[in-house]
Amino acid sequence: QPTPSDEDLREIFLDSLDTRGTSEKEFREQIAAALLRVKLQEHIGDTEVPAEMPQVHIRGLLIDAGTEAATAAPDTTGTPSATVTPDEITSPVTSGTSAANNEIIKANAEEIYNTIKERLDDGEEFAILVEEFSITSYDPELEVGDLGWMPEEIAILYGGEEFASEAFGLELDTLSSPIPTIANTQFWIIEVIEKEESKVLEESTETYLRSKAFDDWFTEKSNDFTIKDDYLDAEDIAWAIEKAL
Repeated sequence: QPTPSDEDLREIFLDSLDTRGTSEKEFREQIAAALLRVKLQEHIGDTEVPAEMPQVHIRGLLIDAGTEAATAAPDTTGTPSATVTPDEITSPVTSGTSAANNEIIKANAEEIYNTIKERLDDGEEFAILVEEFSITSYDPELEVGDLGWMPEEIAILYGGEEFASEAFGLELDTLSSPIPTIANTQFWIIEVIEKEESKVLEESTETYLRSKAFDDWFTEKSNDFTIKDDYLDAEDIAWAIEKAL
């Protein structure tokens, strides 16, 4: 099959524009705008997101303390204490967010925490406790309970300000106290297993942070300026097209 000539290709191009109801000028302006956006994203990302950040490697359990608690009364006979499973209810919580219900939720969370800590101290595997008590799903490519490496901003996104503060303040291999979440009855219990003051961001994390940095910048600028239809002048369009070629 013969190679189409430049003339043939241009005719095909113009036909496609006609089908879309777009003029060549409008099409070039759209391409220029897209190129400018890419350049801005790259610039904002390079400026706001370093390649390396302080990070912590976290494992954790997300528990629901609304309808279940975790420990039975202490055993004073010298034998190992009995442990209530998450299926057993010691302090049921009714609907609503009264002060009394909140106190029950906190007490249940502490019971679950104490059982988990006691069993970890006795040498039980973290993964077993995750399977028994945690209500969240985990990355199948990681070990059970492993939340992966996180810079502070990702930790905030993952579990909130208190979660991030706790994660970056914990000593290694120390179990956190129950950390509240936006869900009234749910709490994180986490452990930091590694820390690095400067660690290269994982690709997915870097991509997210760069995208967020641009979105935040764009929102801020959009609030400061009025966007006009003719926001690209001829010089801008010529520059963008030259960069694309």
